[in-house]
Amino acid sequence: MGIFSKFVRGTFRGGLYLTSLGAGFALCARPWPDSPLFAKPMELVKEKRSRDNLIQHFKSKGYDDVTMFDDYQRILNNENFRVIELDQMIPEAHRYNQVTQGLLNLNNPIVLINRKEGELVMFGKADNENIIGHDNKVHNGIITILLDETTCFCGFDKLPSKRGVTAKLDLNFYGKIQPNSRFVLKTKVEEARGRKVTIKGTVISAEGDRLADAKCLLVEPRWFKYFNWVELF
Repeated sequence: MGIFSKFVRGTFRGGLYLTSLGAGFALCARPWPDSPLFAKPMELVKEKRSRDNLIQHFKSKGYDDVTMFDDYQRILNNENFRVIELDQMIPEAHRYNQVTQGLLNLNNPIVLINRKEGELVMFGKADNENIIGHDNKVHNGIITILLDETTCFCGFDKLPSKRGVTAKLDLNFYGKIQPNSRFVLKTKVEEARGRKVTIKGTVISAEGDRLADAKCLLVEPRWFKYFNWVELF
């Protein structure tokens, strides 16, 4: 009788713990509530824009001087590129501490994605003194975060549940971004197999110099498929 009682109590407690954990995860796991990015991130990708509208979009954001980049003309001539609405990606209460939108503001960069070909391109400007290191150049930690974020976003579409985590990120630095200068960050899916996607990324200066590159292994954990009903990124 004693063994049976212990078994019943153990089973009851275990069930209670698991139920509490599941309820807490379902109700509280979303780190940024009310952000559509964590439910359906690709809803933030705009529909096709005409060439003239896209040119006007660059000008309205203060990026009318990025015509020096080869990727600018390439994007204008490729109808598969869509603009990602960064303003909607991060809830207002969290933008202050976010890399591209707040404290480390990169002057509201323009990000475009080609979902068909698995490619993402970001045009940015390093004009915030908070991202300048002791050598008066942009700290490479900022570039690391940007490469991690953009390579992952570029590869999400290729995963079964469209969500995943960085399993490995290899980085190489060849130079640094100068303050108040333009740069372009490019990422492209190299390989996609089941729950694993490999993406490569490169950061290029306005002068055409390669400043950094990355290779990201994006993985969808097996248990993700059991939580598709939870609005987690």
